[in-house]
Amino acid sequence: MLDAAEFKAPPGTVKVLAGVEMDRFLGAARRSPHEVGLLDLFDIARLTESLPVNRALVGIQPKSIEWGMSPTPPVEAALALAVDETMKLIRVWQTQRRQSIQIPPGAYVDPDNADRVLEITP
Repeated sequence: MLDAAEFKAPPGTVKVLAGVEMDRFLGAARRSPHEVGLLDLFDIARLTESLPVNRALVGIQPKSIEWGMSPTPPVEAALALAVDETMKLIRVWQTQRRQSIQIPPGAYVDPDNADRVLEITP
């Protein structure tokens, strides 16, 4: 999840909270409308035993939580870093996934379904 999050930090601060660290952050206190929705979503996932192992919040500290049509300048400036951090995390998860399953030469993990290995055909 890439979203605004109240870290009590300067506007534009980017933080990555993965797995249990994210769970603790969301469960500590309800901070913003964004985080309340996430907490509810993950509670439902836990109840239905469908909580993903790989889950994370890449959060950007907003300047304000007011409604608007575009991000504030500090948040807009932080978007590229947030995307970079998200891509790093996805690459780590992909590497972990590849190490846990046998992938034959010339094959790859389906980006839409990590449990499916696809063959590359000439």
